[in-house]
Amino acid sequence: MKRRLFTFLSAISLVLCLFTAAAWVRGYFATDGIAWARVTVFKPRRYEVIARSLLTNQGSIVYVIDIERGWAAPELKDELFWARSNSAPNSPPLKFVAWESILNRLGFGSVEWTDHRAVWIPCWPLCLGFAVLPLLWLQRRWDRSRRVVQGHCPTCNYDLRATPDRCPECGAAAAVEVSQA
Repeated sequence: MKRRLFTFLSAISLVLCLFTAAAWVRGYFATDGIAWARVTVFKPRRYEVIARSLLTNQGSIVYVIDIERGWAAPELKDELFWARSNSAPNSPPLKFVAWESILNRLGFGSVEWTDHRAVWIPCWPLCLGFAVLPLLWLQRRWDRSRRVVQGHCPTCNYDLRATPDRCPECGAAAAVEVSQA
């Protein structure tokens, strides 16, 4: 059961890694995103719109929050919409305004104004993080196949040269014919 769960989580992590790598490359050529808005109307005739966006832009994933407040509320409703641009913006991503930090040099950043906040994370650490489980899965798979070739039990790594049919340690059947060396 644990092995199946680990395999399932590794497959999901691999898909996320590939998706992040594709967004990383595509972010240099186009800006894609999803945005959603939450509208709150207060009495008398006062409103607040909180719009959130998740974008890919120049190798980074950007999360933006915009807040708009006003009086005479127009006909507003909660929305979910896609944002898409076929060409990447000419300006570079926003940077920390106050100082140049090591995080900024690595591609991380944030900015905050009165009604606007933005945080961006470069895609490369996400790709590295999502690649850990698939790499561990590959290592375990390679170790297991190497054990079988060397004449060891694939389950517990017990030496099967003396008992080639079944493992005396865990009871598992031998995977292949063991060579007498």
